[in-house]
Amino acid sequence: MSDLFPPGFDFAGLVYLLMALLLASGAGWGFWRFRTDGRRAILGLAIWAFVIVAIMAAYIALN
Repeated sequence: MSDLFPPGFDFAGLVYLLMALLLASGAGWGFWRFRTDGRRAILGLAIWAFVIVAIMAAYIALN
């Protein structure tokens, strides 16, 4: 990974920022969906959880 990023690059901070963005946007979207279509909102929550776990796994694998 050191070839792709400059020395001192805060990769962990970037990953945390991306996860926070996914959490905030997913939560806003999910609360709106629960009011209109609860069953499909559950599927959306599962997809967001999978995306966050995939980002964490990629971080662990690349770190």
